[in-house]
Amino acid sequence: MNTYITFIRKEIMETLRNKRLFVLACVFASFALLGPLMGRYMVEFINMFIPAGEMDFLFPEPTWADGYANFYMNIGQIGVIAIILLYMGVILDEKRRGTAPMMLMKGLTHTTFVMSKFTVMALTSLVVMMVSTLVAHFYTYILFDGAGRFGDAMLGGLVFWVLLLFFLVSSIFFSTIAKKPSTSAVFGLLSWFALVIFDVVQRVRDFLPFGLVGRAVEVSTGYFSRHLLANILITLGVSAVLLVASIHILKKKEL
Repeated sequence: MNTYITFIRKEIMETLRNKRLFVLACVFASFALLGPLMGRYMVEFINMFIPAGEMDFLFPEPTWADGYANFYMNIGQIGVIAIILLYMGVILDEKRRGTAPMMLMKGLTHTTFVMSKFTVMALTSLVVMMVSTLVAHFYTYILFDGAGRFGDAMLGGLVFWVLLLFFLVSSIFFSTIAKKPSTSAVFGLLSWFALVIFDVVQRVRDFLPFGLVGRAVEVSTGYFSRHLLANILITLGVSAVLLVASIHILKKKEL
């Protein structure tokens, strides 16, 4: 346990030093402001270029739900891509610097090595996600003179965080099997792209990780789908399998 805590402290210091946390916070905070803003004024912006009376039926009056929807759709794309690029070398960097072999020679287990990284990544992403959700909620309230219930909004942020956990674990897994950070990033982007494609199919969307984008929006507006629990459990289950596989592969590979 002492080794685990020590390595967690080391990971926290490294996260602050390499500015991953700062970059991630900036990306999510930007969309916490931009998402509700787009939801509120996008229709007015489009109507500026359309003659009066034409196509009004295609653009209904925006509501506060659009603020949440734009926030989650934006970070479901740009935010997730940022995570993939920021953590593409999370294991490979340790190999390249020689710190991983040194730590393992001093008694650090492969499980502790991977789990300490995952713990810090999960906690920092949780803080960033919840603060961003808080900003998006209150900014939505300001722009629309109303918003969903505070508890529902924060719960929606937690639901989306489960999706972030999946991509964080995927980054660990791909960084474990890849030989270069760029290869790890390609694997991560391909997995994201595949999920986006399958998300088009309604029946598949209800059970795949990327379906949590829509679930987060629904929960934020006070609606709880019957597929919500299945979405969460499947995503957490796949994440757990990838995490265990990462540890197993790392044990078999020469660091």
